[in-house]
Amino acid sequence: MTGWRKKQIAELTAREKGDVLLAALFPCQLDLQEKWWISPNKAFGKSTPLEILDQDPDCVLKYLYCQFSGDYS
Repeated sequence: MTGWRKKQIAELTAREKGDVLLAALFPCQLDLQEKWWISPNKAFGKSTPLEILDQDPDCVLKYLYCQFSGDYS
């Protein structure tokens, strides 16, 4: 990956990074992507990912990375 590309990725907000991962998990299903952000999730103590994103963006991104990699623990 080029330095320019790394800089581009580093400048994304946590929400934008999450959207990129959700697009990979739900290709061509924008409605599911939006619903995921606002649906209570037991992985976040029944809070929505959007609520947790404000408090701890790394928690949400780590969850999405694990889901994307197939690590469901």
